[in-house]
Amino acid sequence: LESVCIPNTVELIDGWAFSNCYSLRNLSFQMGSTTKMIVGKYAFQAISTRDLVLPASMMVVADCAFIRTSLQNLSFEEGSKLYSLGDQVFQASALENVVLPDGLTIIGNGNFYGCTNLVSVTFGEGLSTMGIETFKDSNVQYVHLSASLQTLATDTFSGCSNLVEVTFAPFSQMTVI
Repeated sequence: LESVCIPNTVELIDGWAFSNCYSLRNLSFQMGSTTKMIVGKYAFQAISTRDLVLPASMMVVADCAFIRTSLQNLSFEEGSKLYSLGDQVFQASALENVVLPDGLTIIGNGNFYGCTNLVSVTFGEGLSTMGIETFKDSNVQYVHLSASLQTLATDTFSGCSNLVEVTFAPFSQMTVI
């Protein structure tokens, strides 16, 4: 399997749906849906797609959905309704630069753990909860935190030897580091 375009009528991509489809180099989503979409656990584990735009209709991405992928560039359709990323969603992937959308409120544990190509991550407004080990053992250099984030959990930057700068948004509500 080398190419898949997910129709905008899909509401659920079940767990392990395309897991270990190593030859899947061209994953795309049809945009413009009004249907709410959920991506299940390990749905796209270890795929070879490098560039991906997630549709605005995607609301929840479950644990390990994109773990160990070749994904380098991730973006979101305008008007993203994404509000939750489970645990280890992008762990050990090839991501380089990520800008997460406004409205994302929950990020589980270890989402960028072991992402050795990671350069920068920007969090949109609305984020209130970020799990433990978010960037552990990654090569992230720049992190831009949203004003709404209140707590950095245990081991957030543990093992991040290339970290250059963490920026707190103006009017930050951060209380625990």
